[in-house]
Parts: sequence; structure tokens; C-alpha cells
Amino acid sequence: MLAGSVLQFLFPMAMSGDRISLLYTVFLRNAFAEELGRYVVLLLLFFVLPKLFSNYETGVESFSLLPREMIIFTGILAGFTFAMLETLSYGLLNVQLIIVRTLTSAPLHAACAARVALSASLTTVGGIPRALFYGISAVLIHGVYNLLLLFPSTLAVLPIILAYVALGSALALAKERP
Repeated sequence: MLAGSVLQFLFPMAMSGDRISLLYTVFLRNAFAEELGRYVVLLLLFFVLPKLFSNYETGVESFSLLPREMIIFTGILAGFTFAMLETLSYGLLNVQLIIVRTLTSAPLHAACAARVALSASLTTVGGIPRALFYGISAVLIHGVYNLLLLFPSTLAVLPIILAYVALGSALALAKERP
């Protein structure tokens, strides 16, 4: 959460109220910054830390050697953790937000973090095209979710559906053989 917040701070705020500013804020300043923050932390987990603490007896030097489902579940856990911390911070402002965000934000962040975990893992083994695909898909899913939240309440079910479909898709990725 800290990495994403720092990255958001580095992106300038859009002051005009036009559509381009809205898209910039929703997709780049919010979704991209959060997913990039997660990517950096997961890249440390999958690549840098194992290099520092490699086991010379077994030769294990990278978490990218973990099974695909473990990488995805690590991402899901990271996403749920991020969502709960974010929900608690919003909940300090408005207690009613805790339940709503737990039911919608948690699956969304878990789904996106699973994709980011795959992206970070693939980056460590040279799978750059697929890593970019998973990273960009996480940003797009997160951005569309954020954008849908801005629509009138009659469409409020759409971001919830997106969050759960994205999470189901991430879980299906864990079963899929690479």
C-alpha cells in the first residue's frame, strides 16, 4: 500500500474536469500507480529477496520456480491484504464503507494482484510479452472498475460483477497449465 501511495503522489493531479483528466486520474494516477506499487513489491519477493537469501544446498534462487498456482495465490493474498488495509483507512472516514468495500474492493484487488504476481514472476524468467499482458490487464481491470464506480447507482452492480468475474478468472489461471 505504501509503494502505491508513493507512486500516486509522484503523478501530478489533474486539475481540469474534462474526460481526459478523468481517464488520466482513474487509469494512470490510481490504477497504474497501485498496480505498479504491487509489482515492485512482488518483484522484490520473487526475484531480489531469493537472490539475497538463496539456498546454496538446493540451488533455489528464485520464487519464480514456484508452481504457477502458488504465485497466483501469493498475489491473491497480497491483493486481499492491500484491500483490507485500504478499506480500514477509508473506514476511519466512514464506517459504512467497510462492508461495501470488503465485498467489492477485496475481490478486485485480489484479482489484479494475482495478475501482477504472474507478471512479476514472468519478468524474472524472461517472459516479458506475457508479463506485460498480465500487468496491463491488471491496470485495465482496475481502471474500468474505478470508472464504473463513478456511474449512477443504477449501474452499481457492474463494478461488483467485474470484481468477482476478474477474481474467478484469476482462480481459473491457477488451474491452467502454462
